[in-house]
Amino acid sequence: MSGVSVPMRNMLRQYERQLLNARRLARYRMALRLARGDADLPDPEEMRRRLVEKVAKELYEHLIFTGSDNPVAENIRKELSVSAGAPLHFQYTPGEAALQLIREGASGPEAVSPHEKGLLLEALWRITLAKVDETML
Repeated sequence: MSGVSVPMRNMLRQYERQLLNARRLARYRMALRLARGDADLPDPEEMRRRLVEKVAKELYEHLIFTGSDNPVAENIRKELSVSAGAPLHFQYTPGEAALQLIREGASGPEAVSPHEKGLLLEALWRITLAKVDETML
């Protein structure tokens, strides 16, 4: 058994179909622009940077904070913990919509101050961008 659940396989299959349709539409749009004569070919580096940011945003918003066992999300969380100097946990407390960052300290778990939380989330975004950029072809 592959260890991937049926809903996950279905979700990945749906995502693959969406990607194929997006590529097909992009080729169609490019052909239309070429036919009209206004073929401003986009800079490949700019397109890559936009794609990296888009994937990083998805990873940042949907996988890192939810405790997903995705290997990339786990590596990013570990790298953030290393840069923070202590293990960090992301937690949504019941009744509150705000994300809580919990640091494992010598005296036990403690909530991170709002200022430090902002700094850690900025560092998390930079780490996520770097990791996605490193792994993208």
